[in-house]
Amino acid sequence: MLSGQVWQVGWRDVPYVQHAIPRSQESRSGVQCDPEAEQIRQAKTLVGPLDRVKILFQASSPQFAKYTGSWFGVVTAMRDINRQDGIRGLFRGHSATLLRIFPYAASKFVAYEQYRAIIIPSKEYETPFRRLISGSLAGVTSVFLTYPLEVIR
Repeated sequence: MLSGQVWQVGWRDVPYVQHAIPRSQESRSGVQCDPEAEQIRQAKTLVGPLDRVKILFQASSPQFAKYTGSWFGVVTAMRDINRQDGIRGLFRGHSATLLRIFPYAASKFVAYEQYRAIIIPSKEYETPFRRLISGSLAGVTSVFLTYPLEVIR
């Protein structure tokens, strides 16, 4: 397909645009990737240590029970993990998080378009409430499909 052609998607016509990823958007591995996916990866990497501590608190790990109830418990827990396991300890389970994000986003996108086509069959039925319902159902569907990856993490 060439630029300027139109895809027929349900009741909407979507213009087809060829996307070329600029050389500056290459990941460290040299593999070209979508800029939005790269931003998601960077954001998840930034909050990875906080996510690790959150999981330890949620699992009620006896080793980390002493940090609960304090405003500085998260910082203290991160410091102790760094002392015991080094910086790699703060990112334990991070690859599983990244592997879960992409199927979650893909299934949510596909499910949203499918639910939207059913709930909003034409332009005159489109309301904020119907869009909300479409998005909510898509979110539930994607969580249902990717929850096993969350448990593994």
